[in-house]
Amino acid sequence: MSLAELGSFALLISLVYWWFLMWHSFKLTRKTLVILNTVGTALMTILTWPITYGMLLIPILIIYAVSTFNDKWYCSDLELPAKNYADKGDLLYTWATAFGPHIWKGPKVIYHYHIWKVETTSDISKNFAVHLLDADQAQMTNSLNSSTMVHITKGTMENKIVTIPGISEQRNMARLLDQLDCTIALHQRKLEKLQELKKGYLQKMFC
Repeated sequence: MSLAELGSFALLISLVYWWFLMWHSFKLTRKTLVILNTVGTALMTILTWPITYGMLLIPILIIYAVSTFNDKWYCSDLELPAKNYADKGDLLYTWATAFGPHIWKGPKVIYHYHIWKVETTSDISKNFAVHLLDADQAQMTNSLNSSTMVHITKGTMENKIVTIPGISEQRNMARLLDQLDCTIALHQRKLEKLQELKKGYLQKMFC
């Protein structure tokens, strides 16, 4: 049962209980009312504790979930330094097994140590940085360290020198590349639909 379903169930139980208590209050003694009120409060505390606790849990972001967000996560209630958290809009870079930059679009998470959070200055647009890192990805993967797991080293990233245009031109370039990405994604979805359509025709014609 999800937290939302549990919350609805707890609310329903609460309404039924307090309705019963109010409806029959004139028939009950003061002592009985006090006891029932105490029991009701304790019951609501027990029922809503998983919801309250769940709100305190922070999802743990692993490599394969960077580009997507769903409702099935490993979570933690640990209090960590601010640098260990990623918020919506942060620039993340996965450096092991799956490589590349991503703008995180989900809620606050604790990110896995195979993910870097890239802090940008006012001199560089975050969206431009995504395209810059993406374009340079092929070159970086040529210097992979595969002793135990294929990954890009921190030293490789820190020693890289790039030339960037002014902030205004960066934004214009990023806007153009974003539009192209949207167009590519749109045509990719159309292609997938056409492939499914062809598959259906083949099954009807030859099966």
